[in-house]
Amino acid sequence: MDSAGVVLDHAGRGFERHARRLPGAYVETGDVVRTDLRSGRDKVVVCGAFVFFASRVFYLPEKGINLTGVEPWMVVLILVRELLVSAIRSYAEAQGEDFAANWVGKAKMFVQATSVCVILGVLAWYPETLAWLRKVAVWATVVVTALSIIGYIKRARAFILSASALGGSTSKNDTKGES
Repeated sequence: MDSAGVVLDHAGRGFERHARRLPGAYVETGDVVRTDLRSGRDKVVVCGAFVFFASRVFYLPEKGINLTGVEPWMVVLILVRELLVSAIRSYAEAQGEDFAANWVGKAKMFVQATSVCVILGVLAWYPETLAWLRKVAVWATVVVTALSIIGYIKRARAFILSASALGGSTSKNDTKGES
């Protein structure tokens, strides 16, 4: 396990011990909190990489371009998507609903992680000849990220407009027309 993993693991165990002492604590098994802390690592790495790619480090003032092709608005899209989905997931799971990642979210993460590798590889080895591949990777990330928001918003809308989210009863024994 890498040093970041050790730190997160220790932090997760400490948080879990603290959460178990709280009245009405949600933590029932040892894996709940640690899994949540570990699952965010890939998001931190990918989002951090794209923030770095859009920074001044890769900006060429004489040409007025960013070597990576990642623009600040693209990074905002990626960050907004991650924060929006995390907020929706937290709310839904706090209400007792399952809001696990679907295949679109997993595909999005694969495309984003692949794009990070492609951008770094192209810049390191063939910045001029494979610039087209870097552009394809960046735009694939933008498109897949934008499209992945749609599915989560549909799921969130269905949940938020459900009876349980609006404060109604969700019991299967309830029937229409009873008073």
